[in-house]
Amino acid sequence: MRPGMRGSPVTSTSQKMNPPLKTANRVFSRGYVRTYGPGSSTWTCPATGSYRFILGGGGGGSESGAGLGGGGGSQAIKVKRVSAGETVAFSVASTISVNVAGGDTTATFNDGTVVTAGGGQRSQDGGAGGTATGGDINTSGSSASGLTGGAGGTSGLYGLPGGKGAEGVAVGHGVVGSVGNVVLMLESP
Repeated sequence: MRPGMRGSPVTSTSQKMNPPLKTANRVFSRGYVRTYGPGSSTWTCPATGSYRFILGGGGGGSESGAGLGGGGGSQAIKVKRVSAGETVAFSVASTISVNVAGGDTTATFNDGTVVTAGGGQRSQDGGAGGTATGGDINTSGSSASGLTGGAGGTSGLYGLPGGKGAEGVAVGHGVVGSVGNVVLMLESP
């Protein structure tokens, strides 16, 4: 008799070896996802549960004549149990300008936990990628590459990157960096 016939459970190696996919499906099947753009805001937890917070820092800007791109923003991921009615304060990187470092994105929880996704450096300061702290997973932004017209660094995990650094320029006008972001989703009730 073939597996799957007459009530025999179908099993496959891929189902057993891929728990992250099951976790991802569980997250999205809960149907609760919120996103936050630049600026300050406060989220009030609608129902007690474990939530995944994904923070992206801003990308650094480049300067005219520097020839180097800005650094990429970092990313921090934190899964945290939050009770109904608790609040989490967000400050999302919003500064985008020529020759300015990318801003930090932070989440501050009621228990004093702070998670930060740092912004990338401006080209004039070397274009290093930002660093993240306080998360369960902290991914640094990439440094800018190239001497002339180098691409800004990027970072990311789960398809959501920190801000991309600005392209380097040898002549003309500098280029602005990018803003940060926050995504949160229900992990489990």
